[in-house]
Amino acid sequence: KALSLAESINDRRSIATASNQLGTAEWRQGNFDAALDLLFKALPIMEELNDSKGKATTVNRIGAIYTELQQYS
Repeated sequence: KALSLAESINDRRSIATASNQLGTAEWRQGNFDAALDLLFKALPIMEELNDSKGKATTVNRIGAIYTELQQYS
């Protein structure tokens, strides 16, 4: 609901945060494609907002998923 609400009011920070958190939840449940979709949705918004910490967290999670999938390139 948080992501849907953030999108309805175009709250970029909340969209990025909700996407990041949902992506993490999907990852923990083994839904890697859904997780990556959400994390790659969050990443450009974090960049747009100059949120270095958020960007680092998102990139770290993306990397962890690819590591788990043994997709190193």
